[in-house]
Amino acid sequence: MIAFEYVRDIAEIAHRHNIKMAVVDNGYITKKLARKLGTLIDAANIDVKGFSSDFYKEVCSSPSWKPVLNTCEIFHELGVHLEITNLIIPTKNDSMDMITDMCEWIAKNLSTDVPLHFSRFHPDYKLRNLPVTPLETLEAAYDVAKEVGLKYIYIGNVRSHKGNDTYCHQCNTLLIQRTGFFPSIRKLSNGKCENCHTPISGVFN
Repeated sequence: MIAFEYVRDIAEIAHRHNIKMAVVDNGYITKKLARKLGTLIDAANIDVKGFSSDFYKEVCSSPSWKPVLNTCEIFHELGVHLEITNLIIPTKNDSMDMITDMCEWIAKNLSTDVPLHFSRFHPDYKLRNLPVTPLETLEAAYDVAKEVGLKYIYIGNVRSHKGNDTYCHQCNTLLIQRTGFFPSIRKLSNGKCENCHTPISGVFN
């Protein structure tokens, strides 16, 4: 978002050529800019890095995480296809209470249809003193999100795990299988589960 005018110009050109426009961002922008951007793009993946002001102050040097939540709400309101990514960092934002609060906020203020990605942390740059996120923590977060009622939950940065794939939230049929960056359609047709015909949220064409 430090180059908003560039994003705006690219979006206008892309749409003239019927090309979809997606952004991946931390969502830390003003409500005014979020509303403007939401009219230009088709999809967004927003990093909700933690779910407390204390986390954003300590790790992100930011006074609050509320602008990020505002951006998510505005994009969802404007009909942007929204997905959320949460990088789970050991000892920093891996509390299941915090993760529960985030999942409940998504269900209440956005939709249970909004995909949520829990990504595995790897030590790098200024956090080299922390370990890799245990797989058990990611799986526990996955289970929490499922219990809250979120329908599309993913585990990222872990290869060949069921958390990479998309399942029908009604009958648990495997719909899309992913190996690395290569997806394979299994039981999804015209945006519906082929087994029980439940509509699946997403953009498939």
